[in-house]
Amino acid sequence: MASANALQDEFLKSWLLRVYGNASYSIVLARDEMAKVNPKPEKDSDKWKLVYPIYHSKIINMMAQSTSLSPELIIAIMKEESAFNPSAKSSVGAAGLMQLMPATAQFIEKEAYDPTKLIEPLYNVHLGAKYFSSLKKQFGGCELFAVASYNAGPGNVIKWKDSFFNGDLDEFVENIPFDETKSYVKKVYGSYWNYLRIYGKS
Repeated sequence: MASANALQDEFLKSWLLRVYGNASYSIVLARDEMAKVNPKPEKDSDKWKLVYPIYHSKIINMMAQSTSLSPELIIAIMKEESAFNPSAKSSVGAAGLMQLMPATAQFIEKEAYDPTKLIEPLYNVHLGAKYFSSLKKQFGGCELFAVASYNAGPGNVIKWKDSFFNGDLDEFVENIPFDETKSYVKKVYGSYWNYLRIYGKS
């Protein structure tokens, strides 16, 4: 009984972290505790919503509609890229919720690009969704190639596609030579399917 109470307390801590704005740590804490739960709770349990929360839903839905993308896929990319931290910045300079490189952002927006707004949620998600949409179009509508390109760059994905893609997307993922990109694609799609499952679309 004590261990069950302790487990529940960890989910409570995760919820409190979410309430007070620490999305990243809230997700990590809930994810680690969920890994210990057996059997897993039903899909409508609030515990799942701590592992797979939704932030910036209005912005995401607006950008999904304007780019004809799935909002669940945008949020899955955002979760993997920044854990919903709008101020996140990588060691190589990628910034914001969608972790865009300034050069990529400038390429997307051309002369309209405003570097002072890059980490603003609305602007960052607008740019990220627009970039992902362009990748999807580049690969003939294949979202999986676009997801891989978002991490590794389209040049690498084109090379891999030409080298070993035989029509089987699952096999393609397993053959991705960059461990980081292989893991990234799996994590994004894992989150995507869970968002669909938890929030009632599958």
